[in-house]
Amino acid sequence: MYRRNDYYDNKKNESSSNWWVPAIASTVVAVTVLGAGIVLYKTTKDYGWEGTLRYLWEGDVYSPELRHLVDTLEDAEIERSLQESRVHALEAALDLARLNSVDGQSSKEILRAWVDCFAAETATGSASLERTLADVSDKLDKIAAKVDGIVLSGSAMSYSSSNKDLVDRIKARKKLLSKSIVMDMERCDVLMGSYQVMQEES
Repeated sequence: MYRRNDYYDNKKNESSSNWWVPAIASTVVAVTVLGAGIVLYKTTKDYGWEGTLRYLWEGDVYSPELRHLVDTLEDAEIERSLQESRVHALEAALDLARLNSVDGQSSKEILRAWVDCFAAETATGSASLERTLADVSDKLDKIAAKVDGIVLSGSAMSYSSSNKDLVDRIKARKKLLSKSIVMDMERCDVLMGSYQVMQEES
């Protein structure tokens, strides 16, 4: 009799001390479901149901056609960023050369200082300034042509309402990139103009 009571008391103590196990399991499930719901909501909001289902099934929100265009756009963005850095280095070297110049200094001397500043800034040969200007201009032209080749309209492609949202996003990125390239080209033209003027006056 005594042993039986001990047995039931032990069982009761075990059950009362393990009450937190199902509570923790329920909490974990609830948090997981909530997290999945938030991710699903955000993905659906950003890419629509079609993009979300494609992401869950294929691992990519874009269709193969759109993925090709996005990859091309991303490559162009990276290339443009590299050329923008080169334009900035050229501008910084010219500003430094002008800052260090004295009144009455000839264009030839300023040009030489620009070449020297650019060489020191980029650790390249002093004769590379003219080639760099030409190379940056050429690469910006090629990037612009690549961006112009990203066609997102026409009868060749048909988009659902969900894909239309993705296409609109790509169009916005393309437009922003095109404006940035134009600005870089204008800055490069100013630099080339300054270089040519200094060459003619020297």
